[in-house]
Order: sequence, then C-alpha cells, then structure tokens
Amino acid sequence: MKLIKLGLFSVVALFTIASLIGILLPSTVLVSRAVNITAPKDSIVNYINDIEEWKAWMDGMQQSSVQISSPTHADFGGTKITITQVSDSTVVSSWITQNGGLQTSTIRMIGNDLEKITIVQWQ
Repeated sequence: MKLIKLGLFSVVALFTIASLIGILLPSTVLVSRAVNITAPKDSIVNYINDIEEWKAWMDGMQQSSVQISSPTHADFGGTKITITQVSDSTVVSSWITQNGGLQTSTIRMIGNDLEKITIVQWQ
C-alpha cells in the first residue's frame, strides 16, 4: 500500500510541476529574420509584393508542387498563401496549412530611397 501511495503521489507531483512549467511558456511564438540588401528599397519592393517574384529568393518556390494563381495567391504544397496587405514598406501575408492552421507573415523593408542598403526583416 505504501508503494502505491508513493507512486500516486509521484505522478501527481510530476504532473503539477509539468503544468507549472507549461504556464511559463508563451502561447504564441514569433520567429524573426533579417538580411541587409545592397540596393535601394524601391528596387526590391517588386520582389516582395508579387508572389511570382518570390521564386527568385525563396527556397522551394521552384518545386512542381507550388501553384501560383495570381500575384497575391499561391498554393505552396498544400499551404495556401495570400498577400493580405501591401504598403510602401510592409507586406503581410496569411499562410493556411492543410490542417487549417493559420500563420501570419510580415515582411518589412527598412531604409529609404536614398540609402544603398535596405534591411528586409520578416517574421
């Protein structure tokens, strides 16, 4: 009986500790990357605003499973990509996976037309 009580107490204690650690983790995760491009912002904006141009810089866009239906819509191997917002320095797109999960991607161009370096940051 003592062994059963010890086992039950241990399971409850481990579950409680795991739950408390889980509470500390964030509910959403933000991954961010950035690259410096030696070109003015106005010369790279078309590469970001048009999904057709993503073939020039995004890995996997040349695969046969990628179907581009318009400059703002594509199917990336079962993941539906839609560009939802475009401004002079930001492009927002939604990525809907096959199981219905939604991810939002934001690409920002930091710099001005006079500078020869543009920072492209996406998250």
